[in-house]
Amino acid sequence: METATLLNAKTLRHGGDSDKSVTGALRGGSEQPLLSPKTLGLLAKYAAAGLVYGTLPNTVTPFFTYYLNMEGTATTVAALCLFTMVCIPIGSPYFPDPELRHAKPEDYTLEQEASLHRQAPNTGGVRIVLMMLTTLGYLFADVASDAVVVKYAQREPLATRGRTQTFVYATQYLFGIGAQVITGFGLSSPPYGGLWLAIQNKAVYQVIAYLFFSGVCMGISYVAQDPITSYWVRATSFNLSISGLLSGTVMVATLAAMGKYELHWNWRTIQIIATLSILAGLDNEAAMYGLLSTVTNLSTPAALTLTTRLNVPFKVHNDDILNDRYEARRGIIVTMRFWYALKLASLTFRSWLPRQKAETQALKRNGGANPHLGGLTIAYLLGAVLLEFY
Repeated sequence: METATLLNAKTLRHGGDSDKSVTGALRGGSEQPLLSPKTLGLLAKYAAAGLVYGTLPNTVTPFFTYYLNMEGTATTVAALCLFTMVCIPIGSPYFPDPELRHAKPEDYTLEQEASLHRQAPNTGGVRIVLMMLTTLGYLFADVASDAVVVKYAQREPLATRGRTQTFVYATQYLFGIGAQVITGFGLSSPPYGGLWLAIQNKAVYQVIAYLFFSGVCMGISYVAQDPITSYWVRATSFNLSISGLLSGTVMVATLAAMGKYELHWNWRTIQIIATLSILAGLDNEAAMYGLLSTVTNLSTPAALTLTTRLNVPFKVHNDDILNDRYEARRGIIVTMRFWYALKLASLTFRSWLPRQKAETQALKRNGGANPHLGGLTIAYLLGAVLLEFY
């Protein structure tokens, strides 16, 4: 009895190390309640992130395509930067009469031709630069908060691990819905101790490869998407917001259901983000989460850059779409087939993703280290960065 009492006292003094073996927690310390002041402060950050993340990308189609009539290749580059902050005068629209947006350029009268503001697309470059600056500040705050989420997740017992993550991301997407209604790569900042050793681990470089290559295949699109939405479908900004609102609602409901009922689903089926908390060690969780978050973010600009390259040979410019000729329709069909094929191809990389938490830990312990594959991982990530400037 006395021995048990001393053991309990020691457990309380040293942050619950004994609880780790009993509950399956990855880190000592008590589990953080979801409604504690610390967690609520973290949720406030993710709520703000959801608002920003939901608002800024949705300015691309209404403003760059509808207002400035920028080409699909240009609006793809704008989406590459993710965010925008309009802090300068908007200027005159390309079409002074919105009805001209639905007329064929070859049918313009001389008066209509003279009324077009030809310089409007050129003003979009300044706003794209502002997008980049906005993104930089957002990523600094986002990656730091992700590291805190990992610490909280590692204190959770095996039976409930992942609940904190689903809760905070559900909050982020929930506020992203509110934004719908409103209508990087940076590993060198702080020093990352032990990062090279971590990249050599099979569990790490395998998951990085999955996140990157699957993300690239999923992210490749076709540059005519925004012009089609504007000129053929004639969707309004309100229609786009309703679509985003519905998809955000489904995302929130899915995350909430997973957090409560299905924390042990096969990751290859649901591709859950909880993989990241299992891979992170006790001393480099910020570096690891920053690395994996960066890889995920990097796949998107790489995909958008490839989108621009793949669409160059086809007649999918704004005037081609407005004239509605055979060459334009054929080019759009071909690029859309590329889009669908690559989304299906992204599923082939799921074998690199561990099935669940126990398999991830076993792979991390027994998978060994390979400096050659670690170096290859860094090489193709750097190649993706250089691709954006090519």
